[in-house]
Amino acid sequence: MKSENEAANIYATVLDCSGLYYMDKTGKYQCTMKLIDQSLNLDRHEPLTATVFARSAGEIPHVAKIGSIIRMHRAQTRKYNKQLYINCDVNYRSAWVLFDPVEGVTPISESGKEHTFTPNDKNTLAEMRKFTKNFFAKNSVECMTLKEAEKSPKDFDTLCLIVDVKKKGNATKVTLCDAEKSVKLNIPESQKLTVIAGEVVRIRSANYTDTKKFDTIELNEYSNILKVADDYKSAKELMSSINSGKTSETVSYTHLRAHETGRNLVCRLLLEKKKKKKK
Repeated sequence: MKSENEAANIYATVLDCSGLYYMDKTGKYQCTMKLIDQSLNLDRHEPLTATVFARSAGEIPHVAKIGSIIRMHRAQTRKYNKQLYINCDVNYRSAWVLFDPVEGVTPISESGKEHTFTPNDKNTLAEMRKFTKNFFAKNSVECMTLKEAEKSPKDFDTLCLIVDVKKKGNATKVTLCDAEKSVKLNIPESQKLTVIAGEVVRIRSANYTDTKKFDTIELNEYSNILKVADDYKSAKELMSSINSGKTSETVSYTHLRAHETGRNLVCRLLLEKKKKKKK
């Protein structure tokens, strides 16, 4: 893609994606994502920005994993400030299909009732997955630490380990941490975001609710929580930092037991340490 007003058919890796939100101006739901592929040199160019539009919320992709593969058909290219981006309006000829980063040819979701999938598509999907695995094994996901975010004048993105998840009423109460501190997060049921204790996630667009204690964060309407795979560089670096036990809120792996996984044990010990501090 080199010029605007082209009809683009692409396969791409999702580097980042917002949550679903509604725009009064257009009367449509939308989400915005950052896309990469083998042709993009990130040392010279920004990731491609793509926005999906639809009148129905169910026609917007819910991207829950960094590295998911998306196929867009008849997306329209546009230019703004000399930067090329694409729009995928499913109510105006465009379509999308979302695939898992690792396995399967059956899509996670799609905008239509069915899609074509040829041997060429199968080969392209396999190539994209190989590229995705290599890219995230070598490159970290850009985020602020929870400490750095305390000084952020606007919403921030952060990388955290999910320590504890509890359902309470119409919300999910989550405890999460990085190598420096832990915080609380309440996820409203309306946002339909699922998290599991022990997962490393990238939280897109969060804010601190209390700018004095900095102990609780909240989501915006367009926020999203994306799982980061265990073998990605970012997840490995975060778990290594937590393992180092540099602060009072982190613990060491030295107490691992053979019958417990590393992630689950770290989560349990973090919770036990917090309980002791409250006594």
